[in-house]
Order: sequence, then C-alpha cells, then structure tokens
Amino acid sequence: MWDQRFDSILREHMPDMAVDDAISPNEEMASLGVTSMLLLSLMLALQDEYEIRFPMDALVEESFRSPSSIWLAVESLRESQSRPRPGLHSDGRAPWSCGR
Repeated sequence: MWDQRFDSILREHMPDMAVDDAISPNEEMASLGVTSMLLLSLMLALQDEYEIRFPMDALVEESFRSPSSIWLAVESLRESQSRPRPGLHSDGRAPWSCGR
C-alpha cells in the first residue's frame, strides 16, 4: 500500500471523501469526485512532496485512473529519479559547472 504522506495528499484532493472513509485503491478517481483540475493539483502536490517530476509520457489517463495507479507511478518515479544520472555530480551538476 502507500505511505501516510500520500494518503494525506490524496484526501486533500478528494472533496467527496469523509475524513474517516477508507480509500478504495482501485476506485476510479472520477467516482471519488476528483476533477481534472484536482488531478493537476494532486500531481503538483505529489511532485513537491516526493521531489519527483512526472514526465510528459507519464501524463496519461492510466497513470491517474485510481489511487493505486497514481501510487505506482509515484513509486516508479521515485526509484528512477533518485539515481544519479551518468556524467553528473551526485547533486545533479554537470562536471564542468563551477558549483555556484
């Protein structure tokens, strides 16, 4: 399942969800009252919280269909984006940059 941070952010973007309601992992976001504008806000909040970026090819309906599909996308991005890119310093700077 997902962590508490994800659960909190998800609930902030579900206007029809009561605080004590359980979130069904596979329920479609639209049936939970989440609009396209709320999905955009959710994506931005997740990017900020987890320090990830959703690439253009991840911005598809399948990635945002349900809470579980969103969590899978977040986990995948966290794993792929946490590795240093070849040729860059561990802080993401190019080898020729002066670091300022």
